[in-house]
Amino acid sequence: MSILEEEAISLLVEQNPELTGKKIGLVFADLPRNNMRPFLCESLSLRAGKYNFILVNTDYPSDSNSELKIIKDANDTHEISGFIIWATSNFDQYAGRYLEEQNIPFILVSHVSDIFQGRYNEVCTPLDATSLAIEHLVQEGAKKIGFVLGEKMNDTVYVQQRYMCYRNILLENNLNVYEPIAIPDYRDPHENTRTDQEIANEIKKFDAVFTATDFLMGLLYKRCFDANIRVPDDLLIASIDNTVLSECLDITSLEQNFPKIAATAIDLLASIFLNPEQEHKQYIVQSELVIRSSSQRK
Repeated sequence: MSILEEEAISLLVEQNPELTGKKIGLVFADLPRNNMRPFLCESLSLRAGKYNFILVNTDYPSDSNSELKIIKDANDTHEISGFIIWATSNFDQYAGRYLEEQNIPFILVSHVSDIFQGRYNEVCTPLDATSLAIEHLVQEGAKKIGFVLGEKMNDTVYVQQRYMCYRNILLENNLNVYEPIAIPDYRDPHENTRTDQEIANEIKKFDAVFTATDFLMGLLYKRCFDANIRVPDDLLIASIDNTVLSECLDITSLEQNFPKIAATAIDLLASIFLNPEQEHKQYIVQSELVIRSSSQRK
């Protein structure tokens, strides 16, 4: 799907005044707890404004049952015209069934492109986007590559998928696959289960690591600095999200193109408002590996 130019959107709204004032519910269940959620919301808001859509930001569901309740409450309270959803794993059994029964259009945005096997309208990043970063580390000569995740996020779908990409690339290159390195990602330091020294000692076993989010990369980077682990001399690092943090620390990171994801999702929802009978579509927005000094041997 090609993103519409602003002139085309203006003409579309002019010819279809019924689009103005449509209320769009935002439901994000599993988006990381860093700045990715507001970044996506901001991108959606900018695009929705072109259509004069009204965004309704809901609560954040913790499981499929609360997801269903939030969607029902939003629909009852605000008379939602359509939803944009970062879905839970059991979305199709609960919220998805409800939305289809109520004939309410919705778009799923997610990291994992085959979780619902193309049953719904989806805008997502490639299933194997993480492979770009792992392949790059291999090409830079890394032989022992670790995978870093957070203790609170090890059971999320997108982290599991990233680990599978990590595993597959290493196997293709006849390199050892390692169990994930879980580091504390709690805001309260008193909840941490491992000391910084324990984490540093484990990291020293590797010549490269991939972190499941930029937020985790920041936590890991501080521990490396405190333990005198030099980046990239002693350790290559790559991450995902390409936030301001990775830019400031000069860390190689995957850009998932959230602005394009948001624009595509809004455009697709607008087309469904005008043509409710169109077939379900799945759009893949390509990721880009932004290579910086953290992953390059001097």
